[in-house]
Amino acid sequence: MPLHENSSLRTWSEIEKLLPPHVDYNRRGILIGNGASTAIWHKFRYSTLFSIACDPSRESHLEGYDQRVFDQLGTVNFEAVLSAIVMAGKVWKVFNKPQEDIGDLRKSYSRIKHCLISAVKSVHAPYDQFDDERKKTVSEALKEFGYVYSTNYDLMLYWAMMDNPRAFKDFFWVSDDKDERNWFDLGDTDEWDDKTTKVFYLHGGLHLRKEPRGTFKIIGGEAGNLLNQFDVQGEAIPLFISEGTHKDKHSAIVRNEYLSFAYEKFSKHRGSLVVFGHALSEQYDQHLVEAMKKWRRYDQKRHRGNTIRRVIAFSMVPWEDETQIIAQKVRLRRELADHYELYFFDSTTHPLGADSLRVAEKIQTGVC
Repeated sequence: MPLHENSSLRTWSEIEKLLPPHVDYNRRGILIGNGASTAIWHKFRYSTLFSIACDPSRESHLEGYDQRVFDQLGTVNFEAVLSAIVMAGKVWKVFNKPQEDIGDLRKSYSRIKHCLISAVKSVHAPYDQFDDERKKTVSEALKEFGYVYSTNYDLMLYWAMMDNPRAFKDFFWVSDDKDERNWFDLGDTDEWDDKTTKVFYLHGGLHLRKEPRGTFKIIGGEAGNLLNQFDVQGEAIPLFISEGTHKDKHSAIVRNEYLSFAYEKFSKHRGSLVVFGHALSEQYDQHLVEAMKKWRRYDQKRHRGNTIRRVIAFSMVPWEDETQIIAQKVRLRRELADHYELYFFDSTTHPLGADSLRVAEKIQTGVC
């Protein structure tokens, strides 16, 4: 790690020249974080969902018992809480507890689920404002990579992929009889020898659901507005991690077959990586850093003890305080520079950080 770090940032065009050749066995990847979404829709913040759902000024909101469940579990992760309530109801039945007590669990589950849906709709960018030009810009930028790893749960990536669906694969391709869902099947995850961009939702997404028989993706059609379809039926639970420490997130990952699969794919990524809009913070994202550290060990196994050149390029917002930029550089070098070449670039020089992508901020109102 260098003794003296500075706040200078390269341009994206400079970074492209520094990346190793884009060959089949060493395809580049991009890790997309919340900064990529907020560059388009500034009001989209992970931390807003729980606070909105708890807002007593809303017509319906999380009540005392609901909030105490979150507190007892030590999380504001809706997916974890909904899963816990479903499990509690099943255990309650085994002990033949009164139906009215089980009914209280059902009411809390329904209330939490309903408020989650309303909160998401309240903060999400409107579908009709994420127009074809924006979809195309994001789609074209992502097609330059062999692998896209996203920790965002919003629908920006999904909408962009619909600009050219044949260019992307996300491993949800087992259709049901009504052609309304695509299921994930761990036994059917071959990448095949094609040039499509493989997409992995490391922390789930609004378009993903889980139920006892597995995980599925809602099919919205090329022009479908999935935001209007964001609802759940029966025991289906939205599969996304809305908040929590890196330990919370890793716990949610290992509980779900699809998330475990996606995380393992990231842990075994074979090429260089561009990190866009992601701070990889110690508190919330250390599980991703630990996965990246594994690459060198896999490289040595594949290449009989030899290592291959890997570059990790991090985007940074240039108008941040210079001391913050320097501190971020120092921290990332401390974590990863012993293993890989690290570079830092101005996020506004990349297509995903272009000013033209920003959507006018007009929050949709709604009540739980």
